[in-house]
Amino acid sequence: IQEFLAAYSIFSMDEREQWECLRNIVSNDRYELVVKFFCGLDQFNSRPASVAICKNDSLNTDFVLECAYEGQWKDCKSIAAKKSNTFTFTNKSELLPYQALVYGYVMSNSGAQCELYWNNCDVGERELKNLHQFLKKYPRALTKVSILHSSLPSSLVVCALCQIIETQWLTVFTISHTCLSDDAFQMLFEGVSLQQRLTILCLNYMSLTENKSAALTSFLIKAKLLQCLDLRGCNFEGNYLGMFSALQSSMVQELHFPALLKDEMQNIMTEDALKLMIYYHD
Repeated sequence: IQEFLAAYSIFSMDEREQWECLRNIVSNDRYELVVKFFCGLDQFNSRPASVAICKNDSLNTDFVLECAYEGQWKDCKSIAAKKSNTFTFTNKSELLPYQALVYGYVMSNSGAQCELYWNNCDVGERELKNLHQFLKKYPRALTKVSILHSSLPSSLVVCALCQIIETQWLTVFTISHTCLSDDAFQMLFEGVSLQQRLTILCLNYMSLTENKSAALTSFLIKAKLLQCLDLRGCNFEGNYLGMFSALQSSMVQELHFPALLKDEMQNIMTEDALKLMIYYHD
């Protein structure tokens, strides 16, 4: 409560006094909560708030984003640009649900095409719902989603992720080094199948069972704009010939496969299909 009272004291000052006070405390980590409380009270109606915080290039970027969220800053274009329009959740993030609110708000008010990453952390249902409450109103906010070395621990999480995917104009979707059950994979690609603007799909270093290959085949049949399919590092199990058949009739122009499949690919693919740009990776 002391931090809130300190923020209210600053809020009660005239602009000149606010400026002097904010200038002295805004770069001090001890007063971060005070500054965020002040932003919530001020709603960036005063010039000192916008100049001292959102237009201050010396401050930590995530702190500025949090201030923008607390003060409901309406034009987040320059703030999102501080992160190159790229937003990442990592296992070092201690307050992922709150961070998701901040990221969702800034992305939806940036007017930019943003990228979202999960890197080495659990993807949580609450974080996804917090993102979705903002992003669902702005379908062009998110163009790339990547899940790297992370986990989707339940069907509820996969369902929440699908809600985001279905409402955005994604062009690139990547999952790498991530374990998914057959049911979760099928549910996920039912959602991805509704994303008609996807041009690049990367599934790297994953186990593709027969059921997963069938779900991917169904997606490839529906994917009208997909140009690149990257399956490097994947381990294929069971019957996956249907996927190769779907690839030959798809719009895909560039393929990436494990080197172990090279001979089998050349035996299965037709002469026209082999004219595609196919890369094999050890």
